[in-house]
Amino acid sequence: MIRGTYAATAGMITMLTRAQQISNNIANVNTVGYREDQLRVTAFPQLLMNRLFSERGQPNIGGLVNGTATESTWIRFAQAPLRATDNPLDMAIQGTGMFAVQTTQGVRYTRDGGFRRDGQNQLVTTRGDLVLDANLQPVTLPVGLTAIRANGEILVDDQLVGQVGLFDFAEPQQLVKVGNTQFEDQRGLAQPVASTGTTVRQGYLEQSNVDPARAMSDLMVAQRQYEASARMVQLQDEMTQRAANDIGRI
Repeated sequence: MIRGTYAATAGMITMLTRAQQISNNIANVNTVGYREDQLRVTAFPQLLMNRLFSERGQPNIGGLVNGTATESTWIRFAQAPLRATDNPLDMAIQGTGMFAVQTTQGVRYTRDGGFRRDGQNQLVTTRGDLVLDANLQPVTLPVGLTAIRANGEILVDDQLVGQVGLFDFAEPQQLVKVGNTQFEDQRGLAQPVASTGTTVRQGYLEQSNVDPARAMSDLMVAQRQYEASARMVQLQDEMTQRAANDIGRI
C-alpha cells in the first residue's frame, strides 16, 4: 500500500509539472518566434519481483514500476506560421536557422525577426540588441529603400550593404531558453554553423509554434490524470488506515 502511495504521488507531481509547462506554452501562443516546450516522462527503475517461500529458491515472477517522473524538457523547433507586417525590416525565417544577436550577456540566438534601425544606423531587435552577420559582426544599415533577399542579403537603394547571419545547430537541444524568445549555447555544445537550407521573408514575422487547440486538450488530460492520481492517494490512505485499525483490534 505504501508503494501504491509513492506511485500515485509521483504521478501527481509529474502531471502538475506537465500542466504548468502547457500553461506556459498557452500563455505564449501569440509571442513572436516562441518555441514550444515538451515534457519527457520516464518510469522509475523497474523492481524485480521474486516468489517468496519457494522450495526452488526465489524465481522471478515479473517486474514492478513505482510510478513516473519527469526526465527532461525538450524544445520543439518546428516551423510556425508567418504573419505579414508593414515593416520592411521585419524578417521571418523559413527553415531551421536562427538569427544571432549581441546582448549585454553575450551572443544569443532567436527566431524573432522584429528588427529596426537605431540611431547609429545599425540593425537591432525591438529590445535594442545588435543583429549580427555571419561573422558575428553588427549589421550597418544606411537610410534608404531597403530590400532583403532570401539568403539574408540587405540592399539599400539597390546597393548591397550587408547580410544577416543565419545559423543552424548540430545539437539544437543543447540550446537553453534565456527569455525574450532567445536561446544561449551556455555549454558550447550546440555547435552553431552557417545555415544553408534557410530562407528569409521580408515584411513577415514568424508566430509561435504552439497549437492552441492541442495545448488546451493536453492541459485537460493532464488535469484529469492529476485528479485520478490524487484520488488514488486518498484511496491508499484509507486502505492503510483501515488495515492499521483492523490489525490493532486483532
